[in-house]
Amino acid sequence: MMPARLDRIVRMPSLTNNPSPDDAPWLTARLADLWRWPLPHHRNSPVNRFLNRAVIALIRSRIESVSGLEHILERHGAFIVAANHESRRDAVILPAVLLMARGGLPVHFLADWNFKLIPGVAALYARSGAITVSGKPARPAILEPLRPLLGGDRSPYDAARAALEDGRPVGIFPEGTTNRDTSRLLRGRYGCARLSLECRAPVVPVGITYPGHERSPRKPPDARARLVIASPMSPPACPRGERAGTPIVRRWHADIMHAIADLCRKPWHKQKFSLDPVHPEVSHHDSRHHQGFPGQERPDPPQGPRGAASHLSRGEAMGS
Repeated sequence: MMPARLDRIVRMPSLTNNPSPDDAPWLTARLADLWRWPLPHHRNSPVNRFLNRAVIALIRSRIESVSGLEHILERHGAFIVAANHESRRDAVILPAVLLMARGGLPVHFLADWNFKLIPGVAALYARSGAITVSGKPARPAILEPLRPLLGGDRSPYDAARAALEDGRPVGIFPEGTTNRDTSRLLRGRYGCARLSLECRAPVVPVGITYPGHERSPRKPPDARARLVIASPMSPPACPRGERAGTPIVRRWHADIMHAIADLCRKPWHKQKFSLDPVHPEVSHHDSRHHQGFPGQERPDPPQGPRGAASHLSRGEAMGS
């Protein structure tokens, strides 16, 4: 028989405009109840149970509400969670909320390797099954020599694809970096769309906002997150195992970004780049973006002998 508290999670109310605490009852539960909250998928791992509950206990005061969790709970097997990226704390809040709601069953998020440098967070990183993205330099720079050791032994694209093909869900922030622009979403990277198409994985869009701080490029410590999860989006037809063509990837990417934009109430517009004789889709003033300038969007990939697909297949267009 299903425990009463877990039964409350599984039978979630439908998505509403005014989320109630019942969408995530452990956000308002007494601390004593939270420490006993059932996590059936961590039944044989007391360390994981402790870490999951501890993280929720620490961050729940920074979460205003969560709605639409039924769209995650009803999904089994491979799917992709795609969310906007307002603050670095999103990379802790969203995975922790989904892990708690799913009874300890993780969504494997792509995460910056720098999180491995933070004591405590490194343990969570390892036990959550996070997929390492090692494209950014170390912070602080003196730790840069550790990047080859902590950066993972394969590209994030390949790791995410392997998880989906194994029937496990993946989480991606398609903007690719924390977005300090309060007026719009970043153009984003195509890795999420390509994975969805090639693995036939539905996309569950998520909007993250910080009510009262919409105009703050950097969210203050007391800002509280509102998470809104929408129903899954099925990708257009693409033969399994075949590389999706660039036009269909771009169209599907646009659909995903528009869905996220509706949830977080920030517009998304595909930016136009003037032609460049070397990189046809990159304007001269965006050349620093192409070099991986920290905190900036990546433009369309250069058209080399292997085309745009080679750029995306290395995982360079993945969100992190």
